Amino acid sequence: GHWIGYVAGEQQGRWTANHEFVHTVAAELFQNVPTCLNEGFAEFYSTSSVGPRGIRYGDPIPWHLETLGTGDLFTLDQLFGKGARDLAYAGGRSSTLFYAESWILVHYLMHEDGGAPRLRRLAEAVAGGTPAREAMAKIYPGESWEGLPARLRTYAAVDERDFPTFEIPLAGAAGEIAVSMRAADPAEIAVHTGLWRMQPAGSDADVTRSLFEQARQDSKTAALAADGFGLLALQGSQAAEAEKQFRHAASDPHADPLALAIAGAGLLQVAGQKTEGRQERIDEALAILERAIERDSLDAHALAWYGEGAVLGGRYTPAALRALEQASRSLRGDPQLAKALDLARKSNALASRGVPTGQAAVDSLNARAESGRYEEALQLLDDMEGATTDEAVKKSIRENREQVERMRDHNRAVDDYNRGLAALQKEDFVSAARAFDAAREGARDSTLRANAVERLDEIPSYEAFQGGLAAAKKGNWTAALSAFEHARKLAKSDELRHMCDQNIAHIRAMNAKRVPAH
Repeated sequence: GHWIGYVAGEQQGRWTANHEFVHTVAAELFQNVPTCLNEGFAEFYSTSSVGPRGIRYGDPIPWHLETLGTGDLFTLDQLFGKGARDLAYAGGRSSTLFYAESWILVHYLMHEDGGAPRLRRLAEAVAGGTPAREAMAKIYPGESWEGLPARLRTYAAVDERDFPTFEIPLAGAAGEIAVSMRAADPAEIAVHTGLWRMQPAGSDADVTRSLFEQARQDSKTAALAADGFGLLALQGSQAAEAEKQFRHAASDPHADPLALAIAGAGLLQVAGQKTEGRQERIDEALAILERAIERDSLDAHALAWYGEGAVLGGRYTPAALRALEQASRSLRGDPQLAKALDLARKSNALASRGVPTGQAAVDSLNARAESGRYEEALQLLDDMEGATTDEAVKKSIRENREQVERMRDHNRAVDDYNRGLAALQKEDFVSAARAFDAAREGARDSTLRANAVERLDEIPSYEAFQGGLAAAKKGNWTAALSAFEHARKLAKSDELRHMCDQNIAHIRAMNAKRVPAH
């Protein structure tokens, strides 16, 4: 199930509930739908309401219409491109415009001939791997890829009273729709809110910790609270404390399947950080995850963690393969899950055919390297080199060692770079700079190194821009103007320069109005 938090007594709160619920539906239908369609669907259906005649949806959203009427829109290449998540979740004008344009794109296509079924074909095609431009040309041949943003602006420019909406008639009264509900107690609300807050790493850890402290007082939620403390410890690189908390959660007699699943997954993360006793931790985590799956056999994440943990520990069992196959049906598009499933299938196929030891050793090497167990792969190469006197074989083994080391260094640098992007999205510039610097130092790939350097160079301009927003929020217009001008000088992108120019012009116009007439 999904937990959704919202204020039921306010229209925007109810719209938030609808928005988040649509995300759960989209996740089940499409898995890896592009960000613009994912947010566009959620915003489009967010205004849904039940009336006497039926379900009304697709109402105008005033702040989106206002955004669409000012400034340039994103191109479809930007909306559907690899950098779409950066645009959507960067904050400021970028996020505001991305949500508004994604909403009007879905609204426009829903209003076109073919409506929802036609739009769903587009979403399914792109989610299935068809390039967005190709899918659009096939399903909407009358639309111009380059010209569609202009048509969206025109579509949004009508008066709100004339804005097209949608309605589905209900066969019976709304009261006949039975929904089973119960009140969540304060401890449940506290622990789940705390777990939500763990998702963005920039959340105030003290506030999150206080929520887990509250939940720890109730026996029903104490195990989940212990998981929360374990996740906080992992976030703070305190592996020993994290391990203690996850074990405490797993041993709690009131632990529910979710608490067990998080505890098992947490111990797997600890095993990834600690070399000593690693295999014992993996086996312990798998035993906990088995308990979670026994009590909730439909938890796709628990199944995935169990299967991936088994592969991580070299346990290519039929049970691990079944778990990975079941999880993959619900979590399609997860690259780590797909890789683990492929390794498990290969290993089970080899075992069933009685593959010779030599080939098994080669497969084991590939499995260790592809699952990120580089030190184990290097140790296996050392063992293989020590077992042969053939110089040609030794040379080949040394070449493989160099490839594994390059793969290790590259993937670590990629992980550092991705951590930098995640921190940048959360406006945690200190963490972003640290991660990009690590990526620059560790990268063996010149393109990755150049990208890390480019991101590092951008950070000062973002910091200055955020400083301007903070000053403006406090009404300190002199400081805000200075910060935006400084950000303008440092800006590396046209978008940020444009945003700075808008804010500078706005503040100067305000200052001009305050000058007394002579």
